[in-house]
Amino acid sequence: MHIDMWSDLVCPWCFIGKRQLEIALEQFEHRDQVTVTHRAYQLNPSAEFTTTPTTQMLADKYGVSLEQAKEMQSNVVQAAVSVGLNYQLDRTLSGNTRDGHRLVLWAQALDHDRGLELL
Repeated sequence: MHIDMWSDLVCPWCFIGKRQLEIALEQFEHRDQVTVTHRAYQLNPSAEFTTTPTTQMLADKYGVSLEQAKEMQSNVVQAAVSVGLNYQLDRTLSGNTRDGHRLVLWAQALDHDRGLELL
């Protein structure tokens, strides 16, 4: 079985999904017959190359208050905890991820397994 996994480096849900897949594969009897290809996907390719606090970005994007955006982030943090991740989203910044994806591809070209560790 082959799985193509598309994700953006700054998407907390993408990393939660990656962790859920890892957990499922650990329990899957035929995991040695599964290959996973990680693929780059920019959620917002038109994002500015300057950074913005993620809470503010969410408030602007969804037309909600900062408090509502913080609540949205709290829901993500709770989902992350359920798969063993420790998110501190109140300190994150958002911006264009193109250069980050380029860096991962470059690292994979040098050493595939080490490049995957960046994801």
